[in-house]
Amino acid sequence: MALVWVSWPGHSCVAALLVEAENANIRTVGGAQGDVWNLWSNGEVGDYVHFEKEGPYSLAVRAYGSLCAGVWPLMGVAVDDEFVETRPVDSAVLKEYTFPIHVAPGVYKITAVFMNDHREGLEDRNLYLDVMEIRPGEGMPEAARGDEAAWKRAWRLRSAELEDRTLEAARAAIEQNRKTAATLLVVDERGAPAPQAQVSVKQVTHDFLFGCNIYKFDGYRSKAENDQYKQRFADLFNYATTGFYWKWYEQKQGEPQYGATDKVVAWCAAHDIRLKGHPLLWGNEAGRPGWTGGLPSPELQEKRVREIVDRYKGRIEFWEVVNEPAHVLNIAIDQPYRSQYRY
Repeated sequence: MALVWVSWPGHSCVAALLVEAENANIRTVGGAQGDVWNLWSNGEVGDYVHFEKEGPYSLAVRAYGSLCAGVWPLMGVAVDDEFVETRPVDSAVLKEYTFPIHVAPGVYKITAVFMNDHREGLEDRNLYLDVMEIRPGEGMPEAARGDEAAWKRAWRLRSAELEDRTLEAARAAIEQNRKTAATLLVVDERGAPAPQAQVSVKQVTHDFLFGCNIYKFDGYRSKAENDQYKQRFADLFNYATTGFYWKWYEQKQGEPQYGATDKVVAWCAAHDIRLKGHPLLWGNEAGRPGWTGGLPSPELQEKRVREIVDRYKGRIEFWEVVNEPAHVLNIAIDQPYRSQYRY
């Protein structure tokens, strides 16, 4: 890492902190390939950066990618593991991708993350990183090198402050959204008021849905572990999401895993847990079964939606028919359901 003066076409010279990918302090997985770093398996590359003053900066990443199944690698930029933005690396030669960031004073972990690593047949989707540059906005001082120890101290303080603000906001939201006034009238056996009566009230249910995915249902090795999972789930939640990821749910055409879902549905009904099915269609690899040889046809998509929703109608209340149709740049998979399905 070094502080350098850089100038790209169309930009004036600015002081930028340069992070060479193959020498970055944060490299989870990957390997050097020529003058670039081949990032593997949804890993990340980056460094610890000190910002003296609050304000705007930009992160410029020089990278290129390789296609697989017609999809370019997706790169995300994260500050302290919180994603700022994701973008496809849509070039087979080095190209600059610039992301705006805004930080307060302190040391931060700044990384570029490979979001959609995949191999299919002879094709292998890869993300190749050259350099990352942290450029100050107008009137801002240049960023400086930080270190992991300083970042951990700063991160702990930020986390504690964020937790305090989050809890304070949650308490206020509870008072506003999850509580209401109630009038309790206590009478004797003749219907007359009983002013001296002692009353004990215990809430046993509520309308606010609080839940989690239930993907580990019967997924442990022992009966004791599975029983403990179910008991804790029932104690904590009144809402569950059960999975329908097409690639794994129907590995062989015409043989969906209804048996496993039937058990989840029956158990949730017995424990007054409301259900959501997720997702029926998704442009990601997880939403495309291997036997289709690519994107499932509109006819197959519509057939799947109708069969599953009809099967669990009245038992699964909520549906994620199409997952991430707008904000993630994947293959469009929403054509057959638009303005057609009415359940």
